[in-house]
Amino acid sequence: PEKFPDRTLEMVMCNITRCPDTRGYFQLQMLMLRGNALRDIDALACCTRLRMLDVSFNLLEAIPSTAFWAALTELQWLHLDHNHLGDWHNMLALTAATELALLMVHSNPIANYHNYRLVLANALPAVMAIDGFVITDEELIEGADFGPEFASCCPRMHVPERLLLFDEC
Repeated sequence: PEKFPDRTLEMVMCNITRCPDTRGYFQLQMLMLRGNALRDIDALACCTRLRMLDVSFNLLEAIPSTAFWAALTELQWLHLDHNHLGDWHNMLALTAATELALLMVHSNPIANYHNYRLVLANALPAVMAIDGFVITDEELIEGADFGPEFASCCPRMHVPERLLLFDEC
């Protein structure tokens, strides 16, 4: 992250309750705000060049509207895990994040639903992996069964953490 200070902002475990003022960060591509006490992230709407956003381990009960995600035209990687997200209608606002490839939502009430991966995978066609596992054809094709080695969340479908790191920012 320190490699490109004008493109990266990291405020991890700082116990902040409001998003930082990012209006001057026109080139900001990587924003890491995990481990804080944020209840909303609407103030980040001006960060239209973001490619990676990590707001895990916060107090989010909802995510911003479709318009917010539509403005983030370059967002590819989103970490929402370990929050309090439980509203399906609200989560479907992510459909506007058309470049989103990697989504982390585990450890939220929404992830307690049996078919949460299926719903998200079908609603977000650009997403390739949810919660660190590749979306499989079995999840996308109703009634498909390609055996245990191609099943959803099997070890073979795990995306290694090093591949989830964002080196290009």
